Amino acid sequence: MSREEAKAVAESSDKKGVKEGAVDVKSLHNFEDVLEMVGTTGTFNILVIIVCAAVGFVTPMQILSAGFLGTIPDHWCQVEQLVDANWTQDEIRSFAAPNNESCEVLDYDYGVAAQLGYSTAMEHPGLVPLVNRTVPCSSRFFAPGILSIVNEWDLVCDRLALYSTTIAAAQIGLFISSLLFGYLLDSLGRRIVIRICTALFVPCGLLIAVSVNVHMYSFFRVCVCMCGFGMYLGGFVLSMELCTPSQRSLVSSYYVIPWAIGYMATAIIAYVVHYWRYLQVALTLPAAVLFINFFIIPESPRWLVQRGRHEEALKELQKMADKNKRELPPSDQMLETLRRICP
Repeated sequence: MSREEAKAVAESSDKKGVKEGAVDVKSLHNFEDVLEMVGTTGTFNILVIIVCAAVGFVTPMQILSAGFLGTIPDHWCQVEQLVDANWTQDEIRSFAAPNNESCEVLDYDYGVAAQLGYSTAMEHPGLVPLVNRTVPCSSRFFAPGILSIVNEWDLVCDRLALYSTTIAAAQIGLFISSLLFGYLLDSLGRRIVIRICTALFVPCGLLIAVSVNVHMYSFFRVCVCMCGFGMYLGGFVLSMELCTPSQRSLVSSYYVIPWAIGYMATAIIAYVVHYWRYLQVALTLPAAVLFINFFIIPESPRWLVQRGRHEEALKELQKMADKNKRELPPSDQMLETLRRICP
């Protein structure tokens, strides 16, 4: 049987909604013929591809959330002597940092300024000893309304490098993943890597939300982005291996749609949830549905036969055929065929 004939048999079985009789295994010339007989457009195969693609909805919520979790609010130096003297924030800014400097103040004797009061100090600055230089802030005031990691851990001015680390954490995770997961997927298999990453994704996301310092936050940002990339890459490879070459361009095109939706959803959720810890939880919890992977995702039969594990590949193919309402030839004939076309 040619590939076209095998495909015709598969399509006929779909239309009838019943199991198709076994075909002559001698007509199966490559693994694509086997897949078409199992049912590449069957209900189970489509479900697996949808579940794999769903990873693309939650992954960008972690990778692209840094800008929302680390929003930098307006900030300026806090002069404790002037605060204790009941000066307003506007008065403090205009007197201590007239050029709207955020990280430094003029080197006044603020104890004298506090005793004089705002109006007198502004009208007679000569009364306040002044050195013609600025000094770094000893403390800061952040504009209200934004509750991000920046004002919680003071990630501005001399601590700006730490803020840059939090932004780079996602890219560090993706870089490590690009070097690591190709090897792991080929050596361990698609399913086990997807399962491990799925099991770690939600805990790592929640640990970000309870981070006690910026170092813990950055570490788990790296981890969650690595897990997200591992799930996404593993799911994509598995989806491609469950398709025939003619179907892969269409499936790969649809595979990126959840990513775009997740990108937009991230902005909507961030618009509603302002406190960064609650926001991180809200961006993580949707990934809990991915635990369905443990019950649906099969191992790639193509990967198994390439590894010489023909018996395991046959079991996966038989499960897929059964769920797609297809009937395969006897096991001994199928096993012999797999060894013939994929030695």
